[in-house]
Amino acid sequence: FMCHHSLPSLLGPILSEMPSERLDLKRIAKPVAWALCCCLLVYLLLNTVVALRFKPEQIEDVITLNFQNFRAHEVSVFLELFPVCTLGASFPIIACTLRNNLQTLILLSKGSTAQQGGAGKAAGAWRFVEKVVMPLVVLILPLMVAYVTQNVEMLVSITGSYGGCAIEFIIPTLLVMAARKKIAGYAQSGEVSGMMLQSKFSMGVLSKPFVVYLILGWSALCLILVTINNMEKLDK
Repeated sequence: FMCHHSLPSLLGPILSEMPSERLDLKRIAKPVAWALCCCLLVYLLLNTVVALRFKPEQIEDVITLNFQNFRAHEVSVFLELFPVCTLGASFPIIACTLRNNLQTLILLSKGSTAQQGGAGKAAGAWRFVEKVVMPLVVLILPLMVAYVTQNVEMLVSITGSYGGCAIEFIIPTLLVMAARKKIAGYAQSGEVSGMMLQSKFSMGVLSKPFVVYLILGWSALCLILVTINNMEKLDK
């Protein structure tokens, strides 16, 4: 889940450069879907091999660490360094996304006077926050977590389970529900053509109303199972 939430930041410039008459999400959805499918196949392969080879009590929290004693030393080193490579490659994108989100929250809460060219001091203060404070906050937070704990299992449990479920399923689903409600209001008022939205942004079965509730139900089930598993670990 470490990269998918950055897709809007990556696709935004592409969509903004496309002429309105050629705007079609299907042209972008195909390569993105292929990339995600390839990642899914790699993860399924690794997890299936580990599940068939090791006993449950022998499986490491980080799945690639199970290949430390793999006969092919080059493959073993590559798999051990794989999390480092993925984190190193995705961290700049995640950091930019977090900075943009923090800036958006500040603008929504404080107003965008400085951003829109208000008073000179206010604009200068905002530029300082944008260029210095925000990047420092984004960099300092993960460093603090790294210094405070080395318990990988706890970090994976919190970020990968609860945080990952919220980022991947719950928050996007709620945003989709709110966006559809707002677009429906625009269509009823005649500000936006409903036919135009349907033709340019239709995503097949994902556009059906029941899908959002199905995803929310699946998310709730996942959180319940993860919580039960964590409680069992604490009892041991």
